[in-house]
Amino acid sequence: MDEQDRPMTATLPRRRSGRGETLPPLPETFAYQTSMKKLADVIRPPWKRSDCRAELLARPYLHEVHKLESQTGEEKLAALLAALIMRFLAILFGVRVEIPPLTAQAARQRIEEKTRELAQARQEAVRAHFEMDGVQAALKQRRLLRSCLVSQNLAVRQAMQAEQLELAMTLLGKQKQTTPERGANKREM
Repeated sequence: MDEQDRPMTATLPRRRSGRGETLPPLPETFAYQTSMKKLADVIRPPWKRSDCRAELLARPYLHEVHKLESQTGEEKLAALLAALIMRFLAILFGVRVEIPPLTAQAARQRIEEKTRELAQARQEAVRAHFEMDGVQAALKQRRLLRSCLVSQNLAVRQAMQAEQLELAMTLLGKQKQTTPERGANKREM
């Protein structure tokens, strides 16, 4: 009961942000779709992500491992004889001939080594592709184009509707450059 006499603080209703209603995204025009396809061709790396995984690279070769596992005694003896002849040729005449794996375990190890090396080389190639200046510029341009579709700036929207993509990206780029400067000036004060 003692708390009844205590004055209550008045709660003010929260104000909404100063933004009005947002405009819906613009539809994708033919020029927009064409330019996005051109940018995708520049951005696309030489290999897909699945082409850079050693496990997936090894799948086609595992059929050969199954052949080795299901060999009969005669086939194994013939393979050993062929490997022996190849080794003699290498010793006697210096002929370098790669001897195929004779057991399934040796084949699995060889496949694992080769596919791991190939996967690493492909991953490095993809990484180098995305570090190229042309690809970085295409990524930046693609982000700008996507931002133009949802921009609230009327000049950018009109340029996009008139299919003047370069003008729209220029206007949006200028808008984004001036926006951080305003925030920096407020922080300094």
